[in-house]
Amino acid sequence: MKIIFFGTSGGVPTRNRNVTAIGVQSSIDKWSLFDCGDGTTLQISKTNWNLSTLDSIFITHLHPDHFIGIFSILFKKDIYRENCELTIYAPKEINKFIDFNLKITKTIFKHFKLKIIEIKKNQDIYHNNMLIKVLPLVHTVPSYAFYIKILNKKIIIAGDNSKPEILKKYLCNLDLLIHETTFKEKDNSKEMQKYMHTTALNLGYIVNLYSVKNLIATHLSILYSTEEDIVDIYNEIRMNYKSTIYIANDFDEFQFSKILKLNK
Repeated sequence: MKIIFFGTSGGVPTRNRNVTAIGVQSSIDKWSLFDCGDGTTLQISKTNWNLSTLDSIFITHLHPDHFIGIFSILFKKDIYRENCELTIYAPKEINKFIDFNLKITKTIFKHFKLKIIEIKKNQDIYHNNMLIKVLPLVHTVPSYAFYIKILNKKIIIAGDNSKPEILKKYLCNLDLLIHETTFKEKDNSKEMQKYMHTTALNLGYIVNLYSVKNLIATHLSILYSTEEDIVDIYNEIRMNYKSTIYIANDFDEFQFSKILKLNK
């Protein structure tokens, strides 16, 4: 099982980070996308991951930096006649977004079959060797985490979430948590708190409390653009959490069986 980060910025892209998108290859010939911010199609084209074998997109919540790139994916798959059927799992209202774009662009997808499933909390999904449970999070709009069982391992890919402890039932001895780390603690002012995100300090405390085995932090605020910032975020998590930490960069790849970083 391989995991790649196509985007790791929170909110808007930066010079070095695109907005959120994570690829998961759970079978030999198919792979899934978790979130799909603007520019994801271009990010994929810079890698050896092929859109022709993308067969599913899982959206955590309907904020633009997590789903607005869907239509570009659909359009490219169609014009290049990439015939792999595609299923989109996303929160309620995703159908309206797709239908609206089809109407105003007068687009008809001819070359692949599109299926849209609106998700809800505690829903179970089986797809490409993955048994997935949809878990509710705490954010300004309905936001979800995907709890995945595969290869006798358990991982969570979480959307935006101000309270990582809401996942406590599933965090105990979890093999891997992929979670937003939008702010350093010192920057989490009352003004920032209204956006309902997690700080590095709080995330480190929670994953340590529940003995999570591996953590990949992503969705960094655009406030942080230097290597010193990344070190600060790492150290803030490390204050409480003593197991494996990665601060994800765009195009980082991981082999899930060992959580081995494959490239820089």
